[in-house]
Amino acid sequence: MSTTSFVARTFWKDIGLLCTFLVCFFSYDLGNRPFATPDEGRYVEIPREMVVTGDLITPRLNGVKYFEKPPLFYWLQVGAIRTCGIHFWSMRLWPMLFAILGCLMVYIAGHVLFSRHTGLYAAGILSTTLLYYVHSRLIILDLVVSIFISTTLLLAYGSLQSLARKKEMLLGAYACAALACLTKGLIGIVLPGLVFVVWLILKRDMRIILNLFSFGGIAVFLAIAAPWHIWVCLRNADFAYFYFIGEHFLRYTTNVHQRFQPFLFFAPVLILGVFPWTSAIGSAIRDLFDTYKKRKALVDQEVSSYETTLFLAVWSGVVFLFFSFSHSKLIPYILPIFPSVALLGGQALRKREESQNPYAFYHLGYIDVVLTVILCGYGIYELLEDTQLKALFLTEALRISIFSLVAVSLPFFFKGMQGQFLKALTWTFVLISLNTIAPKVQEKIKSSIKPLTEAVALNVRPQDRVFCLEMYYQDLPVYLNQLVDVAGWKGELAFGIHAEDTSYRMMPSQDFWSIFQGKQRVFVFTRKSIYERYWQQLRFSHKILAETEQDIVFINR
Repeated sequence: MSTTSFVARTFWKDIGLLCTFLVCFFSYDLGNRPFATPDEGRYVEIPREMVVTGDLITPRLNGVKYFEKPPLFYWLQVGAIRTCGIHFWSMRLWPMLFAILGCLMVYIAGHVLFSRHTGLYAAGILSTTLLYYVHSRLIILDLVVSIFISTTLLLAYGSLQSLARKKEMLLGAYACAALACLTKGLIGIVLPGLVFVVWLILKRDMRIILNLFSFGGIAVFLAIAAPWHIWVCLRNADFAYFYFIGEHFLRYTTNVHQRFQPFLFFAPVLILGVFPWTSAIGSAIRDLFDTYKKRKALVDQEVSSYETTLFLAVWSGVVFLFFSFSHSKLIPYILPIFPSVALLGGQALRKREESQNPYAFYHLGYIDVVLTVILCGYGIYELLEDTQLKALFLTEALRISIFSLVAVSLPFFFKGMQGQFLKALTWTFVLISLNTIAPKVQEKIKSSIKPLTEAVALNVRPQDRVFCLEMYYQDLPVYLNQLVDVAGWKGELAFGIHAEDTSYRMMPSQDFWSIFQGKQRVFVFTRKSIYERYWQQLRFSHKILAETEQDIVFINR
């Protein structure tokens, strides 16, 4: 058997084994957790409305125009609804598939740019980092756009290397950038562009950027990204300013969305998010600095590896700084950094495996344990007033620290079949740990409205009205399978409320109370704190149907 044939067979064997593991890993217990976060409810509700109305161009949230994001993820969800119906597992199908795709992507990139073992380690790291795994189970578009952006960067970088099919790779990069723009806006082209500009500045050779310019690629980009933007502008005269200026420029440069966080907000998010591989990523950065010091003495293969490592480091740094400078910060924004740090970590693990030093990995696990202890101390301080959440945090942080020590350190002491078996056993432990940690912590932080909707679904009639009072539960219309009325709250519905006449369904609180005292039966969902505030002032006749620790639903008759 020729070397080329052997490499090809090994490559496809790896892909098959990885797919089998990843599908089992990400799909385990996929459909048993209710929609908990606001984003999850939104990204089910909008596609559901698209299916009902048949309008795939103008996104609507609870019946009003909603132009914050482009529609690609909505369209994918529409396909899932039409094919499988609205179920927890079918709605989470696309995030899971993209999570798997991301792991396969870093395996292929690591295999091609470094070595087979680097690719395998990178895929293992990405699939088991805490934040990446959590978002593979959430119905939000940040994971999806991060995979498109990462694929854009890797294909474009590959087109600059001495690889086959350079033209096809560059066209693929433009196509993925267009898909990223259709998923979450101009960030799909801005982030890859910034990464390459900074990288080429560091290389001191801006002429290379001309190799990334392609008229064919521009045509592909416009063919994919332009039609919907043009069509929705023609249908909605108020779209262009709100979307391009409000949702891009003003969101980034001002506090208009009230999501401002300190500059280093993403530092602890990243440290915790890449657990249990935090120290492995740190070792990769240290390796890069060591190689930089002796770069003049590198041979050809080492130069290529150094250049790729530098590109991945620039990718990570640009993403981190770009979102750190933003005036709007949310935890999922940092996800595009994870494929690059997984590749950096995979290369660091490969180097240590080849170092012939049996203790090369040993310190990595203990560093993560120390970081976990520090994290526990900070967490206890922040959660002093919530004893239940503090206890949960301590339990899961201890489990993460043990997992870090075992997963990162122990398997690499063993070689041959014994080592392979122990690694497989370790990943099984990873599976059990992540599947118990992520859902419990998330449910404690943000609970679903589903328990309250079950009480209403048994009693509501077509002529009744359902209200959200001074807030809006985005998963409520999904569970009730109908639009709901909103009183005393605008939030992200503000644009749609002013764009059309929605006064019958969206109203001030004072208008709601006259309806509540009328003859029509009214169900009301709200926070307990809001309910208690109103009933100290207005003691209207009512009946409480159900309540949870945070929320309550009551009826006027």
